Amino acid sequence: MYEQPDMEYHTIRDNIHSHPKVLQMLEHVSNSDAYRLFFAKLMNNNVNTLDTPTFRTMTHRMLVGGLVMVWSKAYQDGRQSPTNPEDIIMFDAGQQLVDALSGVPGTFDALKAVDWLSEETNESGERLLRFPRLMRYV
Repeated sequence: MYEQPDMEYHTIRDNIHSHPKVLQMLEHVSNSDAYRLFFAKLMNNNVNTLDTPTFRTMTHRMLVGGLVMVWSKAYQDGRQSPTNPEDIIMFDAGQQLVDALSGVPGTFDALKAVDWLSEETNESGERLLRFPRLMRYV
């Protein structure tokens, strides 16, 4: 009989796909030049696929999946903030890592635009990413 490995599981909000901030992020990413170029390349450089219902649906699904990847990594490798236990802090991370984890160019900027991510420098001068209230979503 198969035994589950000893792992801690967390859930993602069941309505995260329709959360107002995710919908704002969808607009932000969809209008980003970097993402539009990325999507056109996915569609064999067919720019006629941009601004279609398929473009929006695929972007939305990729963005939600990308958020799960980013938040999972932040939860796995980050630390709880000493000042707010709902916040997760990641060291040695930045735009390149967030966008690569999500697979969606522009995710980093979109997270910042809706206040789900901030870049900070601690007292030691180390750069860090803060995911405010992440524990509410994972």
